[in-house]
Amino acid sequence: MRTTGDTKKDDLKRDSRLLLEQYWIVREEQQEEFDLVKKYESQLKTWFREKLGLELVIHRKVFARLEKIPAEANEYTVLEPDVFKSSMDYTVLFALFAFFEGRYDETFLISDFCEELRSTLGEQDDKFLEKHH
Repeated sequence: MRTTGDTKKDDLKRDSRLLLEQYWIVREEQQEEFDLVKKYESQLKTWFREKLGLELVIHRKVFARLEKIPAEANEYTVLEPDVFKSSMDYTVLFALFAFFEGRYDETFLISDFCEELRSTLGEQDDKFLEKHH
């Protein structure tokens, strides 16, 4: 006979697995799963933080996701203040983030990224980055 404790344990396992397998749980798309995460929010937050160093973020009852936030800033996690001098610097950084998304195990050349960036910006000139600096 299943007890309430067994059901809670099963729900917590299911929620944990779902959060680890999916980037996020959107309430509109997965109402039941989102509601369970919300129901066990405090237990899940504690477990993920203590066991895996992950933060459970539930954003305005819209979505839930896990984030990896470094406990302290190291020299490799902080950019020098003078690194980004123009809006193009930020454009290139975020275009690089978008390029990397979904390419975890994929090998690519930097020229692939440059070509995609050039195309995204609608540039015809191969030396477009030079003229924006």
